[in-house]
Amino acid sequence: YHYTNEEFEVGQIVVPTRDNMDGLHETEKPAEIALRAAHPSGDGESIRKNSLYLWRDKPMGEYMWRLRGGTSDPKKYLYEMEYEQDDAVHTGDLRYYSDMKTAAKAGKALDPASAENYWKGVPQNNRPQFEVLVRKATVKSRQELPPSPQDVMKRFWSGAR
Repeated sequence: YHYTNEEFEVGQIVVPTRDNMDGLHETEKPAEIALRAAHPSGDGESIRKNSLYLWRDKPMGEYMWRLRGGTSDPKKYLYEMEYEQDDAVHTGDLRYYSDMKTAAKAGKALDPASAENYWKGVPQNNRPQFEVLVRKATVKSRQELPPSPQDVMKRFWSGAR
């Protein structure tokens, strides 16, 4: 599952178009840099920079998409994606990454074990938030985020003039 504002058609092959680092707040970047540096073979920078990010599980993908929909940067579409196993680069539990971002935002030291466990693909607990990094994936289906009440009111008032 992948959410974005980009519109794709069912059957379209989607490839990564940007480094996720570009969308991070300055306080989150130390965690991303540390995570990339912690890859066992040193390929973390390339892997995370050149991958399409997917949620492994539908409930998590939908939950995060809807949660993001209530922020100042909602993503309009949620796509169900499929990919070939050869295109899967890594699967890791984002709970470790979230712990690292929380520490970075608080100005605390980052726990190297969090990055290590992310790269090992170890679930942090019985409710992991697995992301799958892939080279490319194909769109199976698309959902559109319903308009917010603010969007509805903007359209109403713009049409009333």
